[in-house]
Amino acid sequence: MNRREPATSESDAHTGNRLILTKTDELKEIPMEWRVYGNLQIKKRNSGVERWVKERVGEIKAKCNESPWKTSEVLKGYIALHDRFSMEKGIPSSCEVLTDLILKNGSVPHINTFVDIYNVISVLTGVSIGAHDTRNISGNARLLKIKKDTAFKPIGGRGEGMAKRGEFAYVDDAGVMCRMDVKQCNRTKITDKTRNVLVIFQGHAGIGENALHDSILQLEEALRQFQILE
Repeated sequence: MNRREPATSESDAHTGNRLILTKTDELKEIPMEWRVYGNLQIKKRNSGVERWVKERVGEIKAKCNESPWKTSEVLKGYIALHDRFSMEKGIPSSCEVLTDLILKNGSVPHINTFVDIYNVISVLTGVSIGAHDTRNISGNARLLKIKKDTAFKPIGGRGEGMAKRGEFAYVDDAGVMCRMDVKQCNRTKITDKTRNVLVIFQGHAGIGENALHDSILQLEEALRQFQILE
């Protein structure tokens, strides 16, 4: 499949959505890109996507067996980033958590075709990827440092999550969308009913712009391959 240039960040060519994501100057060191995609055709299951996931999970397991993956510079870089902003030390990245689940259960947790694909690409590239249903985003999104402990309802969690003072977080006018790059809120989760999404690609000092753009291209190719994205 031929590679295409990533969609522009400023708007959604499919829907004309003018949603934007801004980053405060004090967090300019955190590499981050974002895209808005519209008119998506997300399904609960698709046999082609399941085969695609299975093949790449095999690649991930083989790669992990070849080297001590938990001590890789990619994963250590996320922990170092989290340690800089959080009083809670040693918080692992979403990539590390997903890899643990793959090695334990034999696959990524099945959610839907869109989420399953971006979870696999996140593990393969080492780029933290998160997605939010734009219909549930209030105002524009912002990446900033939290000024006080802020509660939110996390995906798959019981009770409250907490974005803690001094940590970086993705927020909108309604509250926390994601604590750092590790725990997303339930309010903006992606379902098979979702049509328009904000996707965030984030790295750290060792994962810069080129890696982020490569993960964007990989995601867009896979979404087009399975006709999730036009």
